[in-house]
Amino acid sequence: MTTSTISLDPAISKMLALRSATYGLIFFLFLFLVNSEERLKLFLYTIVLSGTMQALYGGLMMLSGLEYSFFVEKDAFRGFATGTFINRNHLAGYLEMALAAGLGLLVAGLRGERHGSWRARLRHWLGLILSETAVLRLALVIMATGLILTRSRMGNTAFIASLSSIGGLTLLLSRSTKRSTILLFISVIAVDIALIGSWFGVEKLAQRIEQTSFGTENRDEINEFVWPIVKDFWITGSGAGSFPVIFPYYVTADLGEGFYEHAHNDYFEFWGELGVVGCFPLLVAVLLSLIAAFKSLGRMDHSLAKAAGFASLMAIISLLIHSTVDFNLQMPANASTYVTFLAMPWVALSIKKTKQSRSSMQRLYKQPQ
Repeated sequence: MTTSTISLDPAISKMLALRSATYGLIFFLFLFLVNSEERLKLFLYTIVLSGTMQALYGGLMMLSGLEYSFFVEKDAFRGFATGTFINRNHLAGYLEMALAAGLGLLVAGLRGERHGSWRARLRHWLGLILSETAVLRLALVIMATGLILTRSRMGNTAFIASLSSIGGLTLLLSRSTKRSTILLFISVIAVDIALIGSWFGVEKLAQRIEQTSFGTENRDEINEFVWPIVKDFWITGSGAGSFPVIFPYYVTADLGEGFYEHAHNDYFEFWGELGVVGCFPLLVAVLLSLIAAFKSLGRMDHSLAKAAGFASLMAIISLLIHSTVDFNLQMPANASTYVTFLAMPWVALSIKKTKQSRSSMQRLYKQPQ
């Protein structure tokens, strides 16, 4: 007697089905609980605080030579910042989202004021740097430092690419906010990265990128063996979580020591395990959230909704880029956080236009006269 199953590893697939249901609950809980301007603002600051603590912990562990992960001595990725994660690339993925939240809040504090004389402009610029936003900017500097210390090539590339693209989109959509102010914001972040990079070794990151080749990387070799899995199970997939079970049967070359639990490409892994049937709903969910985030970014009547749109777009796109060479979305911490950024623009679109809401962020970022 034979039995059929939709998964090559039913036990792990059942566990991942529960995990997927949990992600869905997180999405809807976010919609129901983060239902006000104050709660949305609190959530963004919570993500910034969490990212800052991760960057501080990872940086201090690396620079001090203690090399501990979550209070356990590291046996891998020594010499790189990993925070409480095992893999430095996963810390980089989390910091990409936390930086997006912080940058969104910074964008929300920008105001479209015009200053005639150069003295007034200089006073305004100094006010931006020395105002209450300095605490937020300090957190951004710490997180940017942590991202550099991970030495994650695609993590840093994804961050810069998403910041550049969404920053340019914000410029195009801006009406009331003066463009020079946004350019100042982008230039200040660039200066921060240049300064901290000179102190914390951005040249080492650049050297890793320059030395990257097909001869020194085995991720492309891994994907060569993953692609046949995708072709064999492209409709319904081999079953969620079945990659480590099926992958050894497709390896025809020596990949060195180690056990590959995940493909170094989220797209291939999702497609191979879930097939078109399982990936289609995920694709629709991401696309709809991207559209909602774009609409939220275009809300010039509400600065916090605009901030949420900026943060969501940047976080979603950054992880989409990073996922081409890594498996951030297989990590529960990063996947759960990513789900909240998918839900965030829907909350932002539901925020009503009120006199109080229009002025709340301006009170928060009140500049010195």
